[in-house]
Amino acid sequence: YLNFVNNLERQYNTDAKVLETFALAQAHGINTFMTHHDQKVMLLFREFRDRRGGKMNWLVAPDPSECRQMADFKRVVEELVNLGVDALYLHGATADPLVQKGNVAQVGKFVDIMKATGLPVGVAAHDLKTIQACEAAKIPSDYYVKTFHHLNYSTAPRPEEIKGPTEEVPHGY
Repeated sequence: YLNFVNNLERQYNTDAKVLETFALAQAHGINTFMTHHDQKVMLLFREFRDRRGGKMNWLVAPDPSECRQMADFKRVVEELVNLGVDALYLHGATADPLVQKGNVAQVGKFVDIMKATGLPVGVAAHDLKTIQACEAAKIPSDYYVKTFHHLNYSTAPRPEEIKGPTEEVPHGY
C-alpha cells in the first residue's frame, strides 16, 4: 500500500481546508458529520458550527481506550455534550472486540453512560454479529452504524487474506 498517503493527507488538510470542506459539504446537502473523539477535528468542527454558521449535525464516538475507569469515560462523554455534539456512538473498534470476547454487557455499560446524557446513542460495528448480540442483549441503542466495504481497490486484501470482519483494509493503513 501507499505509506506516503497519510503524510500527504496531513499536508493537504490544513485547518483552512478542513473548514472549507465542512462548508462545501453543507452547501451540497450533507447534514451530518460523524467522527471519532479527535481533539483537533472536534475543535475545527466546533469553529465551523459556532463561528461560521455551520448547521450540520455532529455525531462523535468517545474513545474508551483512553479511559482507565468508567468514571473517566463518563467525564469524556460530558465534555462532548458540553462541546455541543448532537449524538454519540460506541465505535466498532471498541464494540466488536467486546462482543467477540463475550462481553456484551460492557457494551451496554458504555451505552448506558452515553444514554444518561439524553442524546441519541448508537453502536457501530464492522461485524454484523455485534449488532445481533446487542439486539439479543436488549442494549438500548437508538441506532446502529454498520460498515460496508467493497474490495475493488488496488491495495485490497485478496479474499483468502480476510480472516475477520475488520480486515477489509490492509494492516498499518
